[in-house]
This record gives sequence, C-alpha cells and structure tokens, in this order.
Amino acid sequence: MRDCGGSHRRIKEAKRLLGIYVVTSCNNSLSSLDLKRYREHPSHLFPPGQEIAMSRISLAALTLLTISGAVAATHGNRSSSAPPECRVQGVWRIERVVTNGKADSTSGTERKIMTRRHFMWVNQENRRDTLPLKTYRDSVRAFSNAGGYGTYTVSGSTVTEHIELFPIPSWIGRDFKATCRTDSNHWAHTWYSDVYKDSTGRSRRDTTVEYYRREE
Repeated sequence: MRDCGGSHRRIKEAKRLLGIYVVTSCNNSLSSLDLKRYREHPSHLFPPGQEIAMSRISLAALTLLTISGAVAATHGNRSSSAPPECRVQGVWRIERVVTNGKADSTSGTERKIMTRRHFMWVNQENRRDTLPLKTYRDSVRAFSNAGGYGTYTVSGSTVTEHIELFPIPSWIGRDFKATCRTDSNHWAHTWYSDVYKDSTGRSRRDTTVEYYRREE
C-alpha cells in the first residue's frame, strides 16, 4: 500500500469540505467514480441553495486532493529508486576474474560460502596435478590451498567483510568493502586493492571483479 505521508491532513480536510466519503488505495483520495458523479450531478451531493457556495469550496478541496496525490506519488517514486539489496547468501563457485579490464588466468578454482552472517572461501591452483615439481615454488603451488573466514553485512549494493582469517596477516581484523550486483544465480563482486607502487615507482590501485555462479 502506498503511504500518503504528510498529505493525510489535507485530504481529510478536502473530504470534509466536499461532504462525501471516498476510498482508494490510500483510503483518503477522491475516486474517479465520485468525481464523475459530482461533475454530472452536483445537486445529488448538495441542496440547490448551496450549489454555488459549495462549488467554490469543492474547487479548493479538489486542489488539495490534487496536491496530496502529487506528494504521495513523489514519495513512492523516491522510495522505489533505492538500489535493491544484494542477495549473497548461499554457496558460490567462481567462474572468472577480471583485473583492470583483463582476464586473470591465475585466479584458480574457488568456492565461497555465505551464511546469514558469516562467510568462508577456499581456493586452489588450476590443474595443480600437472605442475612439474622441479622447484620449491612448484611444490608450494601444488600442495597449498588458500582460504579466508569472517563475518559480513550487506547494505544496498555494498558488502562489508570483517576478516578474521586470511593468508595475508596484515589483513586480519580489517573491514573489507566491495560493491555487489546479484540476480538469482549470479554475483559480480567488485573490489579495489590498496594503493601500491609498480616497477616504475608510480602509485597504482587495481580494480578486480570476481564473477560467481550460485551452486546452492
């Protein structure tokens, strides 16, 4: 039901002046049927001696009703313009990662679980069974997994994760904000890296978008 807000008193006064009771979705507006009946047969509402005086009052009352309807419509439009809240609860499988507009082939295989308040993710190298194991780095890549855990909140299109477990120790205890966009089966999770200096000494900040598909 639409909320007529501050226009309630103006509508009530207009109804009192018109001398009729009408009901619509706001329970306070003049229905189109009542307006039609009044325009065609004003004498059915008012005695003959009062038609001229009441017509002036009716004009003022109808103006109040028009203003009140406009206020209610504006209020409804303003409420509907708020962005819908992301629905991230569930089990998600990462499909691809894009960093600074380019596909990231090193992202690996990942699952992310979102309960009502908590999140957890695990990640491993793609095709790690094919690594040659010739160096220590090969062994680390082949036998190591990554993961993280914490709590989260959602406000509109913003997800804030409070990190409690993470591969990078300095991130533990941080609040990590990201923007989100979801439909029934897809989730686009966009986040920004900390500012750092590249090999040329310039300050940079990467933009990463993680695309997930719902599994449950």
